[in-house]
Amino acid sequence: MAEKETHRIFLIPEILEKILLHTDIGTLLTSAQRVCCYWNALIQRSSPLQEALFFKPVEDNPRHGTKRIRNPLLESRLWPQLFRKRFRFLKARPNVPSSSNFPKIDPIDEDVYLRDGASWRRMLIQQPPTRYMGIVELHSTWGRDDLTLTQIGFKHGGGSLLMGRLYWGIVFGALVPQQEMWVFCEGFWCIDDNMDCVPRAKRRALLGCLADCEVVIITESLHLYHEGYLIVERPLDRWLGTLQDFQINKKIYRKLI
Repeated sequence: MAEKETHRIFLIPEILEKILLHTDIGTLLTSAQRVCCYWNALIQRSSPLQEALFFKPVEDNPRHGTKRIRNPLLESRLWPQLFRKRFRFLKARPNVPSSSNFPKIDPIDEDVYLRDGASWRRMLIQQPPTRYMGIVELHSTWGRDDLTLTQIGFKHGGGSLLMGRLYWGIVFGALVPQQEMWVFCEGFWCIDDNMDCVPRAKRRALLGCLADCEVVIITESLHLYHEGYLIVERPLDRWLGTLQDFQINKKIYRKLI
């Protein structure tokens, strides 16, 4: 009887929600939702749990200096096992961008990662999201290397960059994931993955841009806009064009860093 009474605690949604909020994201995303229909329904409709799973954005309150948390699933698994592994394969075979030709990984992980409806594709990169991507341009003139930052943000306040969009940028050949997490180089001109294109003296400043941006993309030059018109020239431009609902932050446009 005592055991049955203990199990009844899990039928109280408020208590179950608090317990699940202390569960790691991998368990919460997979096995916890398979326990029973009741658990699955609670996880799907609970705002705190959806926020913990990086599906629903946490409200950002700049006045209170909200600490941003990067998605642990991307840091621990997707970045090393999927993003960078896929890049290394594409580097060896640059003319084969199709995911169907990628090397095999653990069968269970492959099913989770690559199927069309995989839930990680809808995940936010961090909580709360910043709404901005950072485009860092490398300018080499008169023996001097300068870096400038342009922030690209989504037009509507609720917009954000999802992990599936990043992955498509890699498959598309627009983004080369670097060893430094959350940093990419444009695939058009960069074939290395250790930021060799950036002077060492400038790397700390570049990584500092991540404080206000979801990711940082290093490029030789930004051809996105010219006299108000979209110019589609390179994979990065085309990939940005697929995001559609974005605009340049005029306050942070080619700011020297």
